Amino acid sequence: MVGVTTQDAQYLATVLSDLHSVWQPHPGQLAIGHSIFYDFKRRVMMRCGRKFGKTELAIYVLYRWAMTTPNGQFYYIAPFYNQAAEIIWKPNRLQNFLGEHSNKYIAAVSESDRRVTFKNGSFIKLVGSDNYESGRGFNPDGAVYDEFKDFDYRFHQGFADNLLAKKAPLLIVGTPPELFDHFFVRTEEEFKLDPRGAYFKRPTHTNPYIDKEELALEKQAAINKGEWAKYMREIEAEIVPGGANAIFPMLEVPRYDEKGNFVGESRHVKKHSTLIEEMSKFTKDWRFYAAYDPGSSSCFAGLFAAVNNFSKKIIILDEIYEKRKMEMSTRKIYPRAKLIMKEIAPRYDWYQVYDNAATWFYNEVNAEYRESLTPCDKDVNKKEEKLSVIKDFLLEDLLVISDRCQGLISEMSTYATDEDGKIPKKNDHAIDSLRYLMNAAHLSTVPRDRHTRPEDRREWQSIDYLEDNEIALEQIDFDEDINNEFYGEDYD
Repeated sequence: MVGVTTQDAQYLATVLSDLHSVWQPHPGQLAIGHSIFYDFKRRVMMRCGRKFGKTELAIYVLYRWAMTTPNGQFYYIAPFYNQAAEIIWKPNRLQNFLGEHSNKYIAAVSESDRRVTFKNGSFIKLVGSDNYESGRGFNPDGAVYDEFKDFDYRFHQGFADNLLAKKAPLLIVGTPPELFDHFFVRTEEEFKLDPRGAYFKRPTHTNPYIDKEELALEKQAAINKGEWAKYMREIEAEIVPGGANAIFPMLEVPRYDEKGNFVGESRHVKKHSTLIEEMSKFTKDWRFYAAYDPGSSSCFAGLFAAVNNFSKKIIILDEIYEKRKMEMSTRKIYPRAKLIMKEIAPRYDWYQVYDNAATWFYNEVNAEYRESLTPCDKDVNKKEEKLSVIKDFLLEDLLVISDRCQGLISEMSTYATDEDGKIPKKNDHAIDSLRYLMNAAHLSTVPRDRHTRPEDRREWQSIDYLEDNEIALEQIDFDEDINNEFYGEDYD
């Protein structure tokens, strides 16, 4: 097993000193290395953005394994053999990784089979997953997969079994695919649940050596070219359908940090406090809606929103997005909804709507809490039309989402037509809630003219001032006469 070697402490210290004299992991890479070399995790997966430094990290891990494990067999595996050669062999990234220390540790470099052999008997060899039958013939002590989303998955199915004999570790790195229904995502979920596993997500900006101004320019260029989805995948490490398949390609989402939290704000996603402040300036201008897509098996989604009476702007302030079956009952869900509504607007009535097919939810709320909800249909035959309206609201900046609403943001970011161009009937529970909300608020199109709230221009004058101004007094007398005539003599 890699990580427990026969080398003495002095030798290990020398190896690490020589390695770190030529390359040191940056802060975003440290946790990955710690999970491998100190926690001894044997199934480590890292989803990352371009230029995060995944290939340098992969080579470092392989060298550290090889230099501290006598007679070890280690593999750098890319989707295609020729690709592996282009990425790290022809530029001499693998052979010359140790720089001036190469002669101290490396015994031979074979150009024919692209193998680096070390003086302790270990080697690192390049392999491509395109020769998937060969995957069953290895006896590895450790391996790294690079750009896993492009692998021939049959290679992994054969190779993974070979890791068991020596309890060998596997590090998988790469940018995410375009679709959730992909072996990359399934492998992620396996590693998250595996007690031997560790999972990391690292957007490009978690590399401190990347110029942040250049990233900002890259982002704007992607927006200008209509390649927002590609930017989110390759820079922010998000799984976002691209090109013509994306249903909401205009949705702009802030970047995430390494812990999965939003960094800053974007055009369509704001901090919760920012939106509460905007809504609270003129609370009476807003009407409040709760919309539910009740589910008892896959997902229960609910959205809590404020809709401006004049501008028709929609602010999605919070959500319930529950996938735990034990938490989907009405007795568990509805008290949570009540708390959210009380937090956002405790002194206002909430207009609550639900999917009219879920009569069980209405009946249980009515029986248990003596509250009535309004049924709202799904626009089953007009789904595309309502999705188009949502797009228009996004384009006109009339739909803004709180950073609390991770479920809705995730659904909208990844919502895409299938290969036949049809709208999917999955991963849309929060989106359905948004449709119910917009139906209930009678939002079928964006306003033709933008509404601007007028400033309050009332000026209060003293009686002394009015007594000195006969014209003003005459105007008051005139106004009183008109009011008495219209409202009656008792008008006050």
